[in-house]
Amino acid sequence: MPRTLAETMIDDRVPFDELDRHYRPVLTFVETLTGVVPNCDPYLEIWQPGFRTYNLIVPNFLNLPFSLAGRGAPKDVVGLGLYVSSRAAGCAYCSAHTCSFALRRGSGEEAVTGEARTPVEAAAAEVAESLSTVPDTYRATAAALRLAHAFGPSPAEVDQATIDEASAALAAPEIVELAVWASVNQLLHRLAVRRLARA
Repeated sequence: MPRTLAETMIDDRVPFDELDRHYRPVLTFVETLTGVVPNCDPYLEIWQPGFRTYNLIVPNFLNLPFSLAGRGAPKDVVGLGLYVSSRAAGCAYCSAHTCSFALRRGSGEEAVTGEARTPVEAAAAEVAESLSTVPDTYRATAAALRLAHAFGPSPAEVDQATIDEASAALAAPEIVELAVWASVNQLLHRLAVRRLARA
């Protein structure tokens, strides 16, 4: 039984050699830019407009090719911002790509790890992180997300601080409902893991 959406689509993905025949310049550009050829490409090409749109949108968001010529925001700061944003959003897939992108654009290892950043790098990282996390103005949503995250592991990692934060932002019935849903979800995860282990 497939564990991910990608696994359900594995037989439909377009082989890299076919992508290479049709899109060699684009794939070469992406690999030069990021240091990798994203493994999402064979899946995006299942629906050709998806692959083409993705490969138009990303370079435009990065202000390419102008940013490579030094026009616009400093490329090392943009690279660092992309990496920090990916980490703050909790996306390991994007974090891997953007880490390589940041290092290739001139961000130092200390800036990427957060050990030492210039004032400009620190400001860019703070902005990127704030755009990728739930702002405190949405206290109820943020509290619910943190509570759900605490319910995620087995055993749950709910501590008094998490309960206090949730209690300040959510009504008791909402906390109970969230706990019930998280518990049911964890049960389904455990059943799925056992089923996969037997397969």
